[in-house]
Amino acid sequence: MEEEKIFSLIIIVPSLNDTPIHRLSANSLVKFRCMVQDMFDREFYLGVYEVHQEEDNTNVLRCGKYYDVARCPRNCSIDLQSDRNVTLDRQVLYCVPIPGENQWAKEISFPTARYVPEPSFVSNKRRLEDCDDDEEDPDTKKQRPVDSQQGDNSNKILPNLNFPLPNESGPSCIVKVYEDTDNIKVNDMIEFYGILSVDPALITPPNAGSVSDSGIYDPEIDMDCAEEIAAHCPAPSLVPRLHCIVARHLPHTNPMLPVDDTSKLDKPALIRSQLISMLTECIGGDALAAEYILLHLLSRVHDVVPVGKFSINLAGCSVGSACIPQLYQAIEALVPKSHFLSMSLSAMNSALFSPRKDYDANRLQSGILQLTAGTHLVLDETAMEPGQLDPNGVKNLTALSNVVRWQKVDYDFNYHQSEFFCDLTVLVLSEGKSILPCDVIIPLRQRNSSAEKENNPIGEIPFSFLQDFRTFLAVTRSLDYTVTSEMQQVLQEDFVNSRKLTNNAMTADDFHLMLTIARLIALSFGQNSLTPELWNRVKCLERDRKSRISPQ
Repeated sequence: MEEEKIFSLIIIVPSLNDTPIHRLSANSLVKFRCMVQDMFDREFYLGVYEVHQEEDNTNVLRCGKYYDVARCPRNCSIDLQSDRNVTLDRQVLYCVPIPGENQWAKEISFPTARYVPEPSFVSNKRRLEDCDDDEEDPDTKKQRPVDSQQGDNSNKILPNLNFPLPNESGPSCIVKVYEDTDNIKVNDMIEFYGILSVDPALITPPNAGSVSDSGIYDPEIDMDCAEEIAAHCPAPSLVPRLHCIVARHLPHTNPMLPVDDTSKLDKPALIRSQLISMLTECIGGDALAAEYILLHLLSRVHDVVPVGKFSINLAGCSVGSACIPQLYQAIEALVPKSHFLSMSLSAMNSALFSPRKDYDANRLQSGILQLTAGTHLVLDETAMEPGQLDPNGVKNLTALSNVVRWQKVDYDFNYHQSEFFCDLTVLVLSEGKSILPCDVIIPLRQRNSSAEKENNPIGEIPFSFLQDFRTFLAVTRSLDYTVTSEMQQVLQEDFVNSRKLTNNAMTADDFHLMLTIARLIALSFGQNSLTPELWNRVKCLERDRKSRISPQ
């Protein structure tokens, strides 16, 4: 009952993900579900400061926590030399919405926009400017910088919000964390609860960083600091500040995964069969490839080794084939996070795949591969036309290879590379064998022309069935898996016998791949452990797949 009460309170907290900023009250409690894109330098602030009140000649202490600007009422002044002042520091994070989150997942996670009604945008803006400053000196208010929407011509160019993927929407946010900062890392998925700050004093005035110690404008300082100031001090109307009270790490963002682990699937074998039938239609009637795609959707990395990855190369996809968009639309409708990446020559040569440190702006410039764990990445290799990859294209191709083979992305810090491990499920669509080192290659065998239909089979699935598919994938993907000691003995004997019968053709890598497939097969039937029947099914699948691959 207590958990239900807490959950009901969490639901009513307004979210920055689905509520326009101008609809939220300044200094109110809000939440923001996001990915940590960058970690700025720690920020020093006056945690406690002494204010002198001139009217009665008394001093009072004020708390600076959860505020960006020290509050000083009218006819008061801050005693910066007071011995009772306490300087503290806080971690500053630059956060963006979860990259690649699909629309259906957003609609379930944020069903309605919850906000406090306001008469108009103008009246709300007026209130934001006046909040917490009712006693402030009018002369001080006149010295405040104006917002770009109020006539400042110097800030009319929108800043780079640093989204990893193109065409992403939603607000970025600068989050300031006071406790447990060591537990937060770049690329973490976190839901922050805290105090919203949109103080107009945060707007960077023209030439804010271009004044020397003598008070004289210095163009060299202006050139050195302009980019950093623009990156770290964007207008709060575009990038609000959130002072964190509670940070909740998210192991996943799948809204179909039950909150409690006691929930069980009803008729998993039936749902599995229906899902494979739908995938079979999307790719033109190839049931074997459809089953491998299902196993691919259930895979995830369990360690930094990495164990559990299952990248597949679906070969035999012709250029411009309808099965490519149809398959991706099906994946997009089934998983909460995905991204379709065309490996065209222009994209490979011009795009930034690996994040790179921008020392001029003192920020981490995001790249396409800066994604959260559990994101499904579909690569269209059929779009790669003849031509020459430039150095950036070669670098991007290497980055993709590292993700497929090692599940890692090398972040570029100019003078050194830093490895960041990831958990990305990679599917490569190609005409022939892919140039990327996928775990499994499956030559596509289309048996009918259903893949060339104008209507995608996923669009004809009833909504209730679609929800069953999503829940099936979410629950089975998160199941625990064990191999009993008896089954371990069976596997060991099978491996030894296979090497004897095939003259050592069965390698350790082949056996490791079969163990990975065995785990995914068991999970796909809603089971937590491997059985002899499922192991035989694994061997049949691999035998059928390898029969399609012509010997080299």
